[in-house]
Amino acid sequence: MKINSVSSASFGKTAYTKNNNEYKKTNTFKIIGTSVGIATATFTLSLPKILTKMFNYPMERAFSKKFLYLDAAAALIIGIGGGALIDYARNKSRARKADQQTPNI
Repeated sequence: MKINSVSSASFGKTAYTKNNNEYKKTNTFKIIGTSVGIATATFTLSLPKILTKMFNYPMERAFSKKFLYLDAAAALIIGIGGGALIDYARNKSRARKADQQTPNI
């Protein structure tokens, strides 16, 4: 059973440079960063309940809701932004390499 064809379809696509050279565009790290950001935001929002279960003491008042929401939003933005930044650098490098290669005639 081959899964390689599904993986390439969901994580990248063929793109073209300004000089009309083909390269493989990726968005893998954007997907990974979004997933990590969502997981971190979910953990942050559930932290008071986790600490309450661990210590048998109500910890809901230890963290303000504003702090928890801002922290969760920051984690999500950092995850998405970091992944997008890595993908941008990789795609730019691949496009530059595609333009530098000369076809063998």
